[in-house]
Amino acid sequence: MAAKSNLTNMTLCLTAVCLVCSALLGGMYVLTAEPIAKANAEILKASIGAVLPEGGELSEAKPIEVGGQPSEYYVSTSGEEVKAYVGENDGIACRSTADRFYIYCLHTDDYKGIYERLQRAVDVFSENVSIRIRMGVMPYQPDLGPIEL
Repeated sequence: MAAKSNLTNMTLCLTAVCLVCSALLGGMYVLTAEPIAKANAEILKASIGAVLPEGGELSEAKPIEVGGQPSEYYVSTSGEEVKAYVGENDGIACRSTADRFYIYCLHTDDYKGIYERLQRAVDVFSENVSIRIRMGVMPYQPDLGPIEL
């Protein structure tokens, strides 16, 4: 015997259908949210990387607020030449501010060569803008102790 069609039966039936469909959609969202987010992040990084010069490294997304709206930005670096020089000369390098780097290495008389090598790396990385590096040299002094700033 078929159920009698009335408002109560129709409401219960439609509610059950909506609950089942909602549960299925929610389950699909849980299953696909992470893979979709990863794929979107990879597509974004690949798109940004396509317009960067060869050899640059792209950072992870960093949050920023633009015009009151949350957004994100990426930092691209090309420190391969600094890494290579430091590795070749038993040195270390560090970054102290957004645009200041320190390189500590073994003594050399070819300061101009170091400058030109690093400037060439910057020139390749920044074809559309003019960026110049400044370099100061402090020769090793055996009697010089730590300096407090």
